[in-house]
Amino acid sequence: LKRTFKTQDFIIIGDTPRDIQCAREAGIEVIIVATGLSPYEKLAEEKPDLLVHTLEDQRVFDFIK
Repeated sequence: LKRTFKTQDFIIIGDTPRDIQCAREAGIEVIIVATGLSPYEKLAEEKPDLLVHTLEDQRVFDFIK
C-alpha cells in the first residue's frame, strides 16, 4: 500500500475480554459485541471503548466515522 499506518488508524472488533486486553496492550480502540459467549456484564467490567449487542447498533457507525 506504500502507506504508514498508526495505531489510531485501527479499531479492534471482538466479543471477549481477551479482545479488550489485546486492544489495550496495543493501544488500539475496541468495540465489543456481546454475542452471548461472554456475559454482557463481564464485558462491561472490562470497560471497552464501545459495548453493543449487535453491529447494527448506530453507535458502531458513529464510533468508526
